Amino acid sequence: MQPNKVSKQQLNIALKKLPVPVQEHCKRCKTIAEYIVDKIRCTDWFIDSGLNATHIVAAVYYHDLGKTRLDRENLFAEYNETATKKKLYRSHIELGIEVLEQEGGAVLAECSPRSFEQYLCSAITEHHEQADGCGFPKGLSAEQTSLTGKIAAVADTMDNLLFMGRAESAPIEQTITTLREMAGRELDAQLIDCLLADTPQLVKFLTYMDANNQGRRKQDAYGLQMFFTGIYNVREMRRVDTMVEYVINDPYFGILRPEIFWTAAERTAQLLRLTKLAVERACITADEINERYDEHPLLSIPLCSACFENKTLVPDLIKLLQKYELPSGCICLVLDGITEENDTELYIDSVMRLREAGYRVAVYGMKEGSTLLSVLDRLHLDAIYVDAQYTSRIMTNTSAFGVASGMLDLAHNLHTRIVFLGVETRKVETELIKLGAFYGSGSLYGEAQPEYSFIAKYGGDEA
Repeated sequence: MQPNKVSKQQLNIALKKLPVPVQEHCKRCKTIAEYIVDKIRCTDWFIDSGLNATHIVAAVYYHDLGKTRLDRENLFAEYNETATKKKLYRSHIELGIEVLEQEGGAVLAECSPRSFEQYLCSAITEHHEQADGCGFPKGLSAEQTSLTGKIAAVADTMDNLLFMGRAESAPIEQTITTLREMAGRELDAQLIDCLLADTPQLVKFLTYMDANNQGRRKQDAYGLQMFFTGIYNVREMRRVDTMVEYVINDPYFGILRPEIFWTAAERTAQLLRLTKLAVERACITADEINERYDEHPLLSIPLCSACFENKTLVPDLIKLLQKYELPSGCICLVLDGITEENDTELYIDSVMRLREAGYRVAVYGMKEGSTLLSVLDRLHLDAIYVDAQYTSRIMTNTSAFGVASGMLDLAHNLHTRIVFLGVETRKVETELIKLGAFYGSGSLYGEAQPEYSFIAKYGGDEA
């Protein structure tokens, strides 16, 4: 291999380090780039440019090479709101060049301006630049950005609009409307004009993309996976409930961690869809265990409380219990995100209707800034889940210990179970018992089990 020639084989090996959904994103971007190049191939301005269409399309495929060196939680820009997180995410640009040189074997300083390596460099470094100069890393305007970079940006954006963190695709008409609005601002106006010049053909193409991706999602149950963590009576060492945690195959995150699953879902149009899907998947699991062992498990499902603002959710959840004929109390919905006293007014009616229908209802009640304890008597909860970070604070902070002690007394009077999450060691367990606690969950009692393992081992002693 010549020192100034990149090895596609090595680049492909590098891409395989990415989570599969991110690899799929790169493949879809390549397909979109092929469509764009086909639309502009015969224009005078493209012919005059003398650019190699094949090199452009291939380069777009590798635009996210730098993400192979990012931790998975830093793979998605939208959720990296802090300056530190944004800096980490944006570093995938320079990391992409490092991968190109260190793993691909390219020496960019020795490459000619028309070499494939330069096309790769443009796709990697410019796919987040914007036509109005407000992109990164350099804030290049449309006039300063290469055509390869512009095409990579359009392909990346189109795929994000259709499939970004979604259990189902965005409406195609909505995607086209957004592209039109982004022309001249985020995206190159000339490219968007060429795409929209034949809108029916664009709709046909996006419909094909959606159908192809839909098939993949069906194979993966919409990308949603479940893990099960036991909730134990820490005094009697027996399982009393099971927490269901969710991860999702996201086009950027790959496997999205349980603790940020609902946070991410809340920032997409798919929160309600994912909520119903999550509860139904748990109902299906409970039904399957009943068929195998003639026993219904107790399952607790964390949900983002914001989804209850939609008036259709509660009736739909009630229908799920009826559909699978689950007994009263089999499923507990654990609402996260109720932190202020005035928030509870939105949820009291929903909580009561769900309880009447046979659901148990709980909340995450001990997070920083929470004033939930003052209205517990109005919510009539079955349980309160103490955040893992707060559990750790109880071990070292006298004030937190006192608050937790008072909460246990109040909960006892209200016949509400208090569950301390994050029980990682025997020391923590011992301190909780001294505090007067009865219920805990954490790695001390075993790691989270995937769905197939939980079903297979249900009923065994896992503590």
